[in-house]
Amino acid sequence: MVEQKRTVAVVGLGLIGASLALALKGKYRVWGCSRSPETEELALSRGYIDEVRAIENLRGADCVVICSPLDSVKQTAERVYEAVGNTAIITDAGSVKSMLEGLSGRVVGGHPMAGNEKSGLHAARADLFENAYYCVVPYKNSLPADVEFVKEMASAAGAKPVVLSAKEHDLLAADYSHMPHMCAYAMSLAAIGERVNIAGSGFLDSTRIACSNPDFWTEVFRLNRENTLESLGKFTESLEKMKKLLEGEDYGALRDILAAARQKRIELGEKSV
Repeated sequence: MVEQKRTVAVVGLGLIGASLALALKGKYRVWGCSRSPETEELALSRGYIDEVRAIENLRGADCVVICSPLDSVKQTAERVYEAVGNTAIITDAGSVKSMLEGLSGRVVGGHPMAGNEKSGLHAARADLFENAYYCVVPYKNSLPADVEFVKEMASAAGAKPVVLSAKEHDLLAADYSHMPHMCAYAMSLAAIGERVNIAGSGFLDSTRIACSNPDFWTEVFRLNRENTLESLGKFTESLEKMKKLLEGEDYGALRDILAAARQKRIELGEKSV
């Protein structure tokens, strides 16, 4: 007897949702749901999903992944729970995890550390999560078997699952994602002016993420405000230290700081969680 594929429903078919659907297609039966009927039809016609289902008709899925805009994730999770109750795992792809604490249902937080400055279904890629870390966040009401399912799903998408608490995740996300995005926006404001543009690959690589949606990132900064402020404080402290050494022409000490920073970056690239 052929084992029936498990079903994953993806709510929200933007860059992350559509890419996840593409990455899971064939390994799971994939349902899709979007606020836009046109997006649903396009996802179905392109073969990103096997079937379109409204939120109210998701009972029967093994897992529902909420990939809607960050400001609607919690509300969407509540709607999904009304539809599926405890018959399905409810997870998400949001970049702030503390906001889902205490929700009813079989909730397991999720956050793939992947993406780019583009958005929408048209930007979706099946390999978006390849070798990316996928944070899996258990809550008090998370079942161990459900945590394992989300880990398996992340691996099936090509990612490397990492289990973290909500607090740990939000602290680390501030350091490795939220603070760098704010800095990229600040660098763009500081460097791009009336002078002739001779920006090379270094500047363009460093500020690429400043092309990201400002509405999305304003919401991220709001929801993870304290952690982002703490990370920004550490960054500005390091920057101020280097600035003072440059002002004082202490090039030996400046070189030592640059060398220490270089070594940390090299080690970061070599480390696995």
